[in-house]
Amino acid sequence: MTATLTAPVTLSLTCQVSTEPAEDTHTIPYTLGFDVTAPAAVPAGAPFEVTVRPHPLLFSPKFSSRVWDLRIAFRPPAGALTARHRLLADAGTVPAEARADGDDGGLLTLCAPGPVVPGEWFTLPGVAWTATAGPGGAVEFALGGTGFDAPGWSYRWEQAAKGMSGVVTGHPDRSAVLARVLIG
Repeated sequence: MTATLTAPVTLSLTCQVSTEPAEDTHTIPYTLGFDVTAPAAVPAGAPFEVTVRPHPLLFSPKFSSRVWDLRIAFRPPAGALTARHRLLADAGTVPAEARADGDDGGLLTLCAPGPVVPGEWFTLPGVAWTATAGPGGAVEFALGGTGFDAPGWSYRWEQAAKGMSGVVTGHPDRSAVLARVLIG
């Protein structure tokens, strides 16, 4: 196994904002950042660990007075023979749980019920995967999300002063790869 490296990764997303009761829908650009720790390469059949820690987030009080039901979905590690996950106990200022969904392509969804207060920085917990390398190629760890109906990032919001609420759902614009570990 090669040295383990930590690097920041920023992913661009397109998010759809749905507003109730106005039934207005529009899209906005969004970015999510992560610190990812992974080996550059591992031998075939070897176990290894990859950690993904979301960067701190801040919602503007200009747009919402309350935010809750935050979700980040990760695809199962492609190219791994096996993979297990766990939440990192040392990260995150907002309680969350990880849910593995066998019915949704095996996505692992980090769910934080909230609420979080707009105008205050917060951090979602990180996730660690212990994977076993396949016979060759690479193992890729990536954000989930293929569209607004199958998002990789979502949350509910409310702007109480205006009597509005809604949901934001987003998916990666381009590559959603957080880490690529070579096998060989």
